[in-house]
Amino acid sequence: MLIVIAAILGLLIGMTASMLGIGGGVVKVPIMNLLLGIPIHNSIATSALMIVITTLAGSATHIVMGGVRYDIGLWLTPSVILGSYLGTKISVKLKGVLLSRIFSILLVFIAVRMILST
Repeated sequence: MLIVIAAILGLLIGMTASMLGIGGGVVKVPIMNLLLGIPIHNSIATSALMIVITTLAGSATHIVMGGVRYDIGLWLTPSVILGSYLGTKISVKLKGVLLSRIFSILLVFIAVRMILST
């Protein structure tokens, strides 16, 4: 049953992530942690792997449709790679509760900013 639930959630997450360009981590991590009971560190690591795979599919579609801003993407990529490496090194040293709180605060901050800017 868990596999069926995960597959259905995966379909919904994939659709949401590709429509909004969010990579899905914002949706995947809470679902895996809260609904499937996967510890936060494992949820984040699993989400990162899924993001690599799903982002390739979404990126290919956006490239074909001509929606990619290469001028911005190519400049951001090196610093994003470095930030990803450093963030991973830091996150594995944090306790799960603290990591969950940081993630939650970030989601609230993003939500408030988006609401106020529209």
